Amino acid sequence: MKRVLTSLFGVAILSFVLVPASIATQQPGIYGAYRDCPFHCRTIKINPNHTFEYRLNGDVYNDEHYKGTWKFVGRNKLKANSAVDRTPLKVIEKPGVGVDSYSVLVLDPNGAIVSGAVISGRTGRRSFSVTTNDTGPIQIPKCREFKLVLNHYRGRHRILNLRARQFMVMLYIDQIVNRAIDETWLIEGNRLYVAADDGTFDKNYWLEKLSGPRNR
Repeated sequence: MKRVLTSLFGVAILSFVLVPASIATQQPGIYGAYRDCPFHCRTIKINPNHTFEYRLNGDVYNDEHYKGTWKFVGRNKLKANSAVDRTPLKVIEKPGVGVDSYSVLVLDPNGAIVSGAVISGRTGRRSFSVTTNDTGPIQIPKCREFKLVLNHYRGRHRILNLRARQFMVMLYIDQIVNRAIDETWLIEGNRLYVAADDGTFDKNYWLEKLSGPRNR
């Protein structure tokens, strides 16, 4: 009988030790939506299944939505990440003759020229990198393929028509405004703080937790 009581007492002590450790990494109070609206509105919704939804609207943003995953890196401290967009490039190839370089024109869904896109690749043993501007097509050396980088989007195009000399790249809106989330969040009460690049938290700026129907 004494052995049984001793075993039960040991189990009780072990449970008492383990439960707080579990609670320390699983805080149901953190779940829900947080928002700040200084000039534009930023909303972060933390879901119990370790996913999050990130929304930017107003000012220079056009109701942009991003999704990703989070994990605990401390008590009420979360590391949030979303995948970089690597959807295929839509490229129209046009043949040409007698040209030693390629012409590349990058357009948005409305047909406007996209500036700031970096086109890079290799020709022989040499690498090249050219940035688009709003004056028209750019010129790059002949190559077998080229890469395009814009904000957080990464795309690649392998040339199919060996006679092609002109390339029209048609970007989707999600490729243009793609935003890769890589942030650390600290939640204290109804406030969510976003870490700066050096890992510190400015307690003067926060996202407030929404309540009621707004928290859905």
